[in-house]
Amino acid sequence: MFKFLVVAVAALGPPIALLRWFVASDRFPQRPDRILGAFWLGTLIAPAMGFLMPLRVLWAGHPDPAVAALRDAFFGAALPEEGLKWLVLWFYAARRGLLRDPMDGVVFGATASLGFAAAENLMYVMMAPDWLATAAQRGLTAVPAHAAAGVIMGTHLGLAALEPSRRARHVALSFLAPVALHGLYDWPLLTMRAAVARGLFPSGPFQTAMYAAVVVVLVAGFLRARHLFRRARAAQAARLRPGPWGGPPANDDGR
Repeated sequence: MFKFLVVAVAALGPPIALLRWFVASDRFPQRPDRILGAFWLGTLIAPAMGFLMPLRVLWAGHPDPAVAALRDAFFGAALPEEGLKWLVLWFYAARRGLLRDPMDGVVFGATASLGFAAAENLMYVMMAPDWLATAAQRGLTAVPAHAAAGVIMGTHLGLAALEPSRRARHVALSFLAPVALHGLYDWPLLTMRAAVARGLFPSGPFQTAMYAAVVVVLVAGFLRARHLFRRARAAQAARLRPGPWGGPPANDDGR
């Protein structure tokens, strides 16, 4: 029982810590029940992905490991996972009028993504023989990557509500950008796995190149998420500036 608790804390600690940071960054915070609802809906994506696993036979078996990995990265992971996250944000937050500024998108996007990351992390860490190393590796890579994808997705959905003339562009980017980030992150890792499964045993330089590609994608995703996060914070800071008569701005969001 004690080991189970330690493993659960190791798996759930990084996503929950990141979630607390994103929620605390919002100067006009949402109600806790709404945040909790988005988080729990995100956790349900992980078991839902289990029902989609049989579909992988549709693109499995290609002789080229890079092609097989590309299909698996996008059709087996990026499209369904980010698609389900997008549906959570669209129906739970956007259609209910909860995205009143870009920071709302940041918070809800990160919350849904970190809910999924928490459930996925717990599953991977519990099944790993070396659970501590797995928890550390995923806490430094996969969990922040999910958060970055959620920030990008949510910010664009938040901007869609504020920029009607660019609504179609923001809605498209809210889905396509996280899918691209997720797929390109998984592709090098799955290429190495596919090569090993075919008995090819990748060389040292090849593995170095694949890991370097993962790092490049991670850094690019983090930089884009940071840019959108700062843009959302700046929008909130503008709302906090004193009005024309010197009085404090009113917060009429009804939160």
